Amino acid sequence: MAADSKCKLLKIFSATLIYIFLISVFAVGDDLFAQLKEPEFAVDYAQYKFPDKLILLEIYYSLSEESLTYKNVTNGYLAEGTIVTFLMNQIVDWENINSLGPDSLKLWIKTHKKVTLIDSIFVNNFLDSLNELSSAKQTNDMSMIKVNQGDYDLLTIFTDLNSKKVKVIRDCLYIRKYSKKKLSLSSLQLASSITPAKGEKTKFDKNGLRVIPNADRGYFLGDSRLFFCAEIYNLKIKEKALGSTYRVYYLIINQKGEVILKSSNASKKKPGTNAFINGSIYCGNFPCGFYKFKVKVTDEYSGKEAESDKNFYIYNRSK
Repeated sequence: MAADSKCKLLKIFSATLIYIFLISVFAVGDDLFAQLKEPEFAVDYAQYKFPDKLILLEIYYSLSEESLTYKNVTNGYLAEGTIVTFLMNQIVDWENINSLGPDSLKLWIKTHKKVTLIDSIFVNNFLDSLNELSSAKQTNDMSMIKVNQGDYDLLTIFTDLNSKKVKVIRDCLYIRKYSKKKLSLSSLQLASSITPAKGEKTKFDKNGLRVIPNADRGYFLGDSRLFFCAEIYNLKIKEKALGSTYRVYYLIINQKGEVILKSSNASKKKPGTNAFINGSIYCGNFPCGFYKFKVKVTDEYSGKEAESDKNFYIYNRSK
């Protein structure tokens, strides 16, 4: 089957699935899609090595509080919404899908081995006054699921319960298997802040730090730090490598492919075969636009290297 036909089928099947989920999960009316403005909702994700050959998939959500609809309640204003996330196997066996007839939905269902509800999150934001609203304020949340290696579709649906506006985000994921021996890096998680974890433990805490995700991956022109964290796997520490060091390098690359920032940490003694890294880079002086943040790690005993990257952007919040 031609590639454009496959793409057309994928769009039709995905649209059908979205429609069914919206009707069955949210039970909303046909006028739902009449809204012209979507909520400012973003999704990002990272994957980490996990025991028993599984991979830990973390899914991050950010929601602009300014884009929510508020209703007048006692002593203030309240916005409410839901985030529902599904993970499903991607469409397979394209050659057996040769019709756009009435059975297209059945064909679509047959080509999906499994659909898993990852999470259903209730969102609420209370304000004493609407003057508190700002484009800079975000509501953040996250979900986690352990999965096997493979290709998946991630479908996330946010519904503003006051306005009935909906934002649907679909991502194609390749969940990779981490080597048992080869030096490697996890995905990079970009964050809006990383601080010492204090008080009651939250879902954002890892390695003694509170990592607030930046699923939008946007940073402000003039006043922003890009926070990040990742995990290193399979550093060599046995025999002569005992007590040896590793080093981490950071690069920022613009849309032209030019490296506009390069820095590195001092060499560090390996804490074990694995290590957790985190830090921040000031990026508020870069021009508005899209960039790639790359992290490279070098095992200074073996000379082996690994790298991981993630895109982000700089914008002017005054506009």
